[in-house]
Formats: sequence, structure tokens, C-alpha cells
Amino acid sequence: MGWGRAAAAALLFLFTASASAASLDVNPVRIDLAPAARSAELKLTNMSNEALSVQVDVREWSQDFDGAEQLVDTRALLAVPPIVTIPPGERQIVRIGHLGAPAEDVEKSFRVLVTELAAAHAPDSGPGLNMRLKLSIPVFVAPIGRPAAADIAVENVASAEDGTRLTLHNTGNAHAKIQRIDVNNDGEWSTLPLEKLSSLRYLLPDARTRITLPEEHVTAIRIKAEDGGEWEHAVSALP
Repeated sequence: MGWGRAAAAALLFLFTASASAASLDVNPVRIDLAPAARSAELKLTNMSNEALSVQVDVREWSQDFDGAEQLVDTRALLAVPPIVTIPPGERQIVRIGHLGAPAEDVEKSFRVLVTELAAAHAPDSGPGLNMRLKLSIPVFVAPIGRPAAADIAVENVASAEDGTRLTLHNTGNAHAKIQRIDVNNDGEWSTLPLEKLSSLRYLLPDARTRITLPEEHVTAIRIKAEDGGEWEHAVSALP
């Protein structure tokens, strides 16, 4: 349920009445800042044959108990310039600056929201479909006091009508991006289908999320992150 509501780094298309759609290339799609780094470049390239206006907003990022994103205004991160108009085939650089001091022990998490603004169109242009791009880019600022690393624990295991329900808890001081989950069911390992992980993105430090495994007799679970982190835990379902 939590993963289904998570919107993290998701590509969204907003539909409006117009005749054309602009094309925007954004690079990078994730920003990692070392403690000593103060800023990074976000490159926006207009791939279309029309001028393109883009708005860049910044938000502090946290997660609730179900892993759903919580985005709030922040002054610790800044996008300059916040609104740009890019000629056809041209590139615009937006500087993402971290204004606050790095945390001592725990990684900081933000998101940069890149939104294509609707272009004005003639009243007689007729109805049509205009797909406006909205991209949410994660930004991580490493702590200054100690190395950043995720550590995922398994909590609150219980049998349910639709399988085995449990909670994943990131007890580390950095995010984890889940790449794969393997489940041991009565001695045999199987991998959760990709569609089960389609909305699974990041688990931030001290964040939790509930998941339900379709298997009824889960004895162990193995979680692999994109950065190479891997955790295996025995599972004992409670009645």
C-alpha cells in the first residue's frame, strides 16, 4: 500500500488542451552532494522545435510510516534560476545550491521538482493533447561526521489473509534504493515480480514501510539495494 502511494522519482505527465508537446532532457536524474560540496549543476535541454519554459522548485523530503513522500518548503536548498525559458535545441544550466550546513550524523534528503510550464496557444488552435513533463529528482547531502550507509531491518511480521505482512525499517544513516527482494518459502528462494517493485523507490534514514508478501510460509527475506547493499533476515510469522 505504501509503495503504491510513493511518488519518488516518478515521471508524470499532465494533460491539457493544446496541439503540441515539448520535449525536455534533464541530466542528472539524481544529485549526490559530498559534505564539502555546496552546489551541483542541473542541465535542462530543449529537444523540441519550440521555446520551452520550465519551473524548478525545491522541497525537503521525508517519508511517513507507509513510505509515502512528505514534501515541504525549505530554505536549505536553492534553485537558481527558478524559472527558465529555453530556445529550441538549447541547454540551460540551473544551479542547485545547498545553503545549510551538512548534518553531523544523518544524510539530508531533498527533491527538485522540474515542471514544464504550459505554453500559450491560439484560441482557434482546436482541442488536442499536450503532455507536460513533471520530474522529481532526489538530492542527498552526505553527513559530515561519519560515513553514510543504509541498514534495513525487518519488524512486525504477521500472517495475513493475502500472505505475510511485515515492516521494513531503515535503521542506517543514509537512504536505500531497493533493487530486488528475494523470499524464502519453505526452503525455496524466489524473487518478487518486478511489478511488485514498480513503485518501490527509496527508503530514507529511520523510515519504515509496510509490505505484504504473497507467500504464506516465509522463512527468510533477502533485500538488495542498487548501491550494492544487501540484507538477509530470518522471518518468523506470528499468528
